[in-house]
Amino acid sequence: MRFLFSLLGIVWAPPFRVAVGKYLKPTGNQLEIDVVNSWRNRLIGDRDKAKDKRLTKTNVTIRPDWQLQKSGLLGPVQLVQASEK
Repeated sequence: MRFLFSLLGIVWAPPFRVAVGKYLKPTGNQLEIDVVNSWRNRLIGDRDKAKDKRLTKTNVTIRPDWQLQKSGLLGPVQLVQASEK
């Protein structure tokens, strides 16, 4: 059975956890994680583009001193067993 990431959850702030237990089978599971850039980096990427070439629209002022931040999968992926509440 294949699930779209958005069905399992979208996380954008720590602790970056998604509950997958109800979708797991005893064996043969395959987990795929889509990693995207941060919103701030996207805004910085659009900062110097012509308005018709930008991918974002915002009322946030993108300051010239903003620098790209590390993004992506910055640490190991861990599967942890959570206790039932």
